[in-house]
Amino acid sequence: MAGLTLENPGGVLTPHQLAVAAEVLALEESRRRHLVIYLSGAHAYGFPSPDSDLDLKAAHVESTHRLLGLAPPPPHASRLEIVRGVEIDYTSNELRPVLAAFSKKIFHFGPTGAGTAYKLIYNLLGVIQVASVAEAMVQCEAAGIDLHVAAEAFALGYTGSKHVAHHSAVMAEGSRNQPVGFSGRGRLKDSQYGVQLAEKLGRQAMIGQAASAVFAQMVQTGMGELNDSELIDALRTIAAKRA
Repeated sequence: MAGLTLENPGGVLTPHQLAVAAEVLALEESRRRHLVIYLSGAHAYGFPSPDSDLDLKAAHVESTHRLLGLAPPPPHASRLEIVRGVEIDYTSNELRPVLAAFSKKIFHFGPTGAGTAYKLIYNLLGVIQVASVAEAMVQCEAAGIDLHVAAEAFALGYTGSKHVAHHSAVMAEGSRNQPVGFSGRGRLKDSQYGVQLAEKLGRQAMIGQAASAVFAQMVQTGMGELNDSELIDALRTIAAKRA
């Protein structure tokens, strides 16, 4: 089974059930490559009854030549039968429909490793936007501009990315001590990884370095564990010390 082993949470499966499950999964693995297999249903929940079937779930990847063939395979495979006294209910879904549930569009960025590189670049871009909007908001505040009006205008203009729209509104509202969605320290870490990737690729990341320095200030002021939107308070603290 390509190294995959069915977990037996709490030992709910008998040795015989476990052996049958392994036998079934091995056969199905010979037909399609599983990425993940797991136990579902009553056994997984910890309260199986004597007539509970063995609910086996999986996700798999079909071969390219089958997916592009004249008769593409169905998006899922299933099997419901009794094997050596154990009722088996096996279902495996092809990866693309599984991923489609999490995203409107699936992107192929290139060879192995390209997706990871993109994620680091994407994260760095997010750090830059949050740091930029925090600096812009404290500048507006210093200039006597209403922060709610500034946030709305930023969101409607060409600067209005989702990051800018969300964080400028939160900063204008002055929300504090909210459950942490993404901390300042987390942003700093992401920026450092992104800058390191740029350097490894032989490309500059001057703006990324600047944004990283801004979040480093947030951490240095003792606010690194707070929400990233509270960067504005760290910048206010720094400005007050300079005054």
